[in-house]
Amino acid sequence: MTTILAVLALARTLIPQDWLTRSHQWAARLISALDPSCTFTFPEHSGTSPDQYYGLIKTYLNTRDILSAKRILVSLPKNAKKALFTLADGETVMDEFCGYKFAWVHNVEQKAGTIVAYDSSEISQETRSFQMRVHQRATSLIERYLEHITQQARKLEQSDKELLIHTNIFQCWEEQPFVHPSTFETLALDADLKRQVMGRLSAFKASREYYARTGRAQKMGFLLYGPPGTGKSSFIAAVANFMHYDVFDLDLSAVEDNSCLRSLLTQMSDKAVVVVEDIDTADLPDRRETGTPSGKDKLKARKRGADQPDSDKSGPTLGGMLNFTDGLQSSSGSERIFIFTSNCPDRLDPALIRPGRCDMHVCLSFCDLGVFKHLLQSYMRCTDHELLEPISRLLHVDQAEITPAQAAGYLDAHKGDVTAALAAVCSHLEASSRGQHSDRAASLLVDAQA
Repeated sequence: MTTILAVLALARTLIPQDWLTRSHQWAARLISALDPSCTFTFPEHSGTSPDQYYGLIKTYLNTRDILSAKRILVSLPKNAKKALFTLADGETVMDEFCGYKFAWVHNVEQKAGTIVAYDSSEISQETRSFQMRVHQRATSLIERYLEHITQQARKLEQSDKELLIHTNIFQCWEEQPFVHPSTFETLALDADLKRQVMGRLSAFKASREYYARTGRAQKMGFLLYGPPGTGKSSFIAAVANFMHYDVFDLDLSAVEDNSCLRSLLTQMSDKAVVVVEDIDTADLPDRRETGTPSGKDKLKARKRGADQPDSDKSGPTLGGMLNFTDGLQSSSGSERIFIFTSNCPDRLDPALIRPGRCDMHVCLSFCDLGVFKHLLQSYMRCTDHELLEPISRLLHVDQAEITPAQAAGYLDAHKGDVTAALAAVCSHLEASSRGQHSDRAASLLVDAQA
């Protein structure tokens, strides 16, 4: 062994360097000719930022025959519903696409040095990457194959993740799990309206190419209006569960100004339901009417060292809200659904609820017989009862009123006793009918005196 090393060292001194370089090149070409495969490397990071392909490949390979490997890493990522399996260092898994075999190898290399964590523990630095080996004749399929991986991985991420609800605090979003049981099957809503809403949502989700072709951002808006207790919050939860989108619950009272509003918008993820509840109660002044100082006035104030007036931090304006829903910044994400709720829609500025901002206006009102029967079946597993006839008369003839929340309250209070629950509903409707008759009589008396 010592003799061989001595001969090699002597050869390096006697053979010119350019000859050695060429010999290495010839050897590489010979190996390449004998091995007709190509290798593609996908690092975990591109510069200082995480590389998207690494994460997508990791998710995609989780669906392949990864359990055939001998060493597997198991993890439970944040917001995931089930475990994620990943190849250990040096392990290989095979995939097939368009008749070609693709070999995937996960590589982990240790870097020199360590990082000291916040708890003074030492964390070793590692560089991770996936290597893909495929026959040279399949290189023309690489872009199609990567597009296939991207589509499959994103579908898996969307279906497996746990939904979150985000609430705004200052200029940031705070998240927590969104676990709401409301669905369109359980929602107390007119059946025809329910089918119409579900159809619009399904068409929206499948219309990415349509929006791109027409030059529009992929977003849509709902205005939910009606008296309190008619199911506006349940409707929002049903939309989120149906689309499998995260919810961003925007509290306008916690937004300092239009700049903060824009910042919150750009931090939102794609595939999101953006909710602004009771928007009719929000103070959204027109910037022209607020007396807010101009840019020149602010510059003069800074030069004098004076503080900016408090009015500059008085909250978002109507113009800021209009840009939030349909301005240039609103195009910073894709597949977003804006939902406004209001008890008094007449108070809203027409520009805020026009088509393009609110594409569908949904009136959630008092129960009719169909909605009440849906609640009765859900709560009591009852589809027919003798008291349904007087309830139908009170609802449709006497025009008595009861909200879905009130009806659900009576049904919930009398679990297991359908007759008692329906009797309580009848009493409520009779009282509502008498009250309406009294209001009509009082109105007629006032008209007669006038």
